[in-house]
Amino acid sequence: MKPLLSVSSLQTSVANRVICRDLNLTIQRGESWGILGVNGIGKTTLLHTLAGLRDTDLGEIRYQDIPLVDINKLELAKQRGILFQDKSDPFPATVLETVLIGRHPYIKSWQWESMEDVARARRALQQVDLAGLENRYINTLSGGERQRVAIAMLIAQQPSVYLLDEPTNHLDIRHQIKIMQLFDSMKKQDDTALVTILHDLNLATRFCDHILMLFENGKTLSGTTQELLTTTHLEALYGYPIHQLNDNTQTVFIPA
Repeated sequence: MKPLLSVSSLQTSVANRVICRDLNLTIQRGESWGILGVNGIGKTTLLHTLAGLRDTDLGEIRYQDIPLVDINKLELAKQRGILFQDKSDPFPATVLETVLIGRHPYIKSWQWESMEDVARARRALQQVDLAGLENRYINTLSGGERQRVAIAMLIAQQPSVYLLDEPTNHLDIRHQIKIMQLFDSMKKQDDTALVTILHDLNLATRFCDHILMLFENGKTLSGTTQELLTTTHLEALYGYPIHQLNDNTQTVFIPA
C-alpha cells in the first residue's frame, strides 16, 4: 500500500538555522504522528514544509508516492489539509460561510456550493459542538469557538492527511479531549493520517502512535510512541527533569 505521506532525506531551514537534517518518514493510513520539541525549535516551519507552503533545502516530499512538486494546488488541497496556529479574519463572514471554504477544492469555477456541500459543513459544525452558530459572524466568537470553526472547516475539506498545528489551542479541557477523540475517530473511519504538533505530552501519549522529536542543530528522532515517550528521551528533548507515572490504564508525564 502506498504511504499517504513520505519524506526522503529532507532538510529544511529558516533564517540560516537548520530545522531538520536528513529526515526520513513514512506515514501510512490510520497512523497518528505527534511532533514534539521546545518552543522555537521549528515545528511549525516543518509542518508548513510538509504542506508545501515552504520550499525544502534538500530531499523530497511525496503524497501517495507522487512528488509534492508535481501535484497541482487543487489536487493538493484534496490530499492534505492544514490547521494553522494563528487565525486571521480580514473580512466579515459568518461561521457557515467560513466552514464552506473547506469545500472549495471540490467546486468548479463559477459554481456555487451544492446542498451536499452545505450539509457537510453543517455536519462538521455539529461535530465540534457549534450547531446553531451558523449565522454568527466570526469576529463575535471566543478564541475557543474560533478554533473549533477552523477545525470544522478542515473536517469539511476531507483531506487524506491532516496537518494540525496545536489543535487544542484555546480549548477548555472537555473540548481538548473531544476534538482529539474526533480526529482519532475520523482517522480510523476514513483511513486517513494525522500529523500533529502538541505541547501536552499526555495528549501525545493518549492519541499518537508515532512520535517525531525535533532537537537543536537539525537532529531528529522518530519512532513509535512506546519507544520514544520515555523519561530519558523527553528529558533530553526538553532539558528538564520529567517523572513518569503509571497505573493499570494509562501513563502520565509530569515535570519533576
